[in-house]
Amino acid sequence: MPVTTTRTVIGMDIDKKYSCCEAISADAGEVFKEERLYNQKEAFYFFLEDLPRPVRLVMEVTGNWQYFYECWEDLAGR
Repeated sequence: MPVTTTRTVIGMDIDKKYSCCEAISADAGEVFKEERLYNQKEAFYFFLEDLPRPVRLVMEVTGNWQYFYECWEDLAGR
């Protein structure tokens, strides 16, 4: 997805139990929301549910990146 069509960019800093997520407007750079989330799919869903679409996710490289990738990939279709 080209950056120009993205409406929201989510930055994600991953820790063992929590992740810090910040959603920013791709156009204006305005912060929509910033939260510390439990590393659970349900928490990611509630963070994502009211954000403008399409969304681009940027996450830090970590040993368990695949779990987070699969969670967000599942949520992308909702």
